[in-house]
This record gives sequence, structure tokens and C-alpha cells, in this order.
Amino acid sequence: WNGCVASRNYPRNLNDTDFSFRVPGPNNLLCPSEITPLTDSKSTLTTAINALTPVGNTYVPQGVVWGARTLSKSAPYKEAKSDGEMTAKNGKRFLVLMTDGVNVSSPLVPTSPLHNGGDVDKSNDWLTEACTNAKNDSVEIFTVSFGAGVDADTQTLLRNCATKDENYFHAATNTDFKTSFQSIADLIVTLHLSM
Repeated sequence: WNGCVASRNYPRNLNDTDFSFRVPGPNNLLCPSEITPLTDSKSTLTTAINALTPVGNTYVPQGVVWGARTLSKSAPYKEAKSDGEMTAKNGKRFLVLMTDGVNVSSPLVPTSPLHNGGDVDKSNDWLTEACTNAKNDSVEIFTVSFGAGVDADTQTLLRNCATKDENYFHAATNTDFKTSFQSIADLIVTLHLSM
């Protein structure tokens, strides 16, 4: 099935487990771009990135959750290496989270899983919990806040979400944005070579 997804009831909305409890599929005309599964095809990734368009309000926790799900060998994505393969290859999982805004939406679970609620405190708490869950699953997280739309509180949330302080970047300008991603790439290469 392809299409929009909403949030499962807490705490399943923040975990990559127990998909016998399905992810709801709302009929929503403001669907964001479909997730591109892990691939080593640069052209596939470039095409997907170029097709991205901003839609709707900001709800950051699901970016972490779905990013972590793509890095997991278990369903709904199966492109990742298993834990055994990662260990054998001395591999590491990396997640890069970028936002140009603050949480303004939240799911109204369990009564309505759509992301049309406005409980920002809940969204911020769930962002922290989603980051902790991913880090507990051995995912190294880098975070980038972009532009003037990210307030100081959200910058702190993103800094805390990152695996370590040096994994957080604030990019005020387009040039800073490019520099941030180059720095992340350099750090990942350095980490990979040193292992």
C-alpha cells in the first residue's frame, strides 16, 4: 500500500515494532512526498530530493520515527542490513534530521490519528522520546535547523536529539545549510574510516 500515513496510538507511534497494529492511512489531499527507501543509486536519490515540496504544518517526531524505520531491517522497510551484517562489516547507522520550522501539529490519538492537533508540548516530548528510541537502537543522529523559523527552544530540542553536541548544526543561510551537510558528510566518513 502506498499513500499517506497518520500516527498509531502511543507508544507505537514512536516505535519500530509490533506492526500487527497497523499504521492508519488517512484520506488526506495534502500528502507529503513518499519516503525513498535506502538505496545506493545517486540518481534515484537526486530525483527524489528534487521532487520534494513543502506541504502542511511541521510535526518533527515522525521524521525521526520514519527515518529510523528505514534504517531497520524489520518491516515496513527491509532494505537495511541486519544487525548481524552491520556487526560483521563494522557498520553504523546514521540519521540526518533537518527542519526549517517548529512543531505546530500533533496527532490526536487515539481518537483521531491525523496530524491536525496543536499540542506542541506533546509533540516536543514525543520528539525527545523518538530521538531517544533511535539512539537506543544504535542510530547516530545528526540534526540541522535551517533558517529563522526555528526558535531557540526547538534548537535546544534538536541539539539534545543529536547523538552528541557536535552533531547539531544551525544553518541560518543557504550557504550555512550546504556547509552543515558537508560537515556531516565529513564526520560520517571520518567515523567510518576510524572504525
